[in-house]
Amino acid sequence: MKKILQIVLICITIIAFAQNKEIIKLKGNIPNNGGNEYSALHVIDQRIDKTIGILPFDDHKETREVVFETSPNDDLGNWYRKSNYKGGKQELILVLKELKLSVKESGGTRDFGTIDFSVQAFAKERDEYHFLYKKDTVFAFSGKNVSDIMVKNIHHIFSGFLSLTYNKKPNVDILTINEA
Repeated sequence: MKKILQIVLICITIIAFAQNKEIIKLKGNIPNNGGNEYSALHVIDQRIDKTIGILPFDDHKETREVVFETSPNDDLGNWYRKSNYKGGKQELILVLKELKLSVKESGGTRDFGTIDFSVQAFAKERDEYHFLYKKDTVFAFSGKNVSDIMVKNIHHIFSGFLSLTYNKKPNVDILTINEA
């Protein structure tokens, strides 16, 4: 009887915690229409704090942790592969330095939210890394359901960054992964 009770409690705990996550959905296509073709996209997650954010949802009735479905590398890499079949000699490497969502309650009908976003892009061929592009910025949002708005716009932020990156020419200087 104790075993059955333990199993039931474990199942309830798992279900309760599983519902407190808001998964980032990477929608749409991110085709590479630039001059450089890449065989794959890889993400090196160098965020100090791996928590993206714990935000209020549903008129502040519930807080949820914002997460990638699996990992930044897997999710962004699969998203890239779905839109780019050609391949190339180089790989596109993203170094994710910061992805942090936060909300400030205004006390009124509108809340204010920010997305701290910092990422660098490199072209990798063999063990050589060539710098392409860097974005280090804060996006500001306001609205009644600002948490929903921010989570739904993360894919736009990444797709905009990738669109700009596709058209950049790799720097001639060679870096190692430790210098990136």
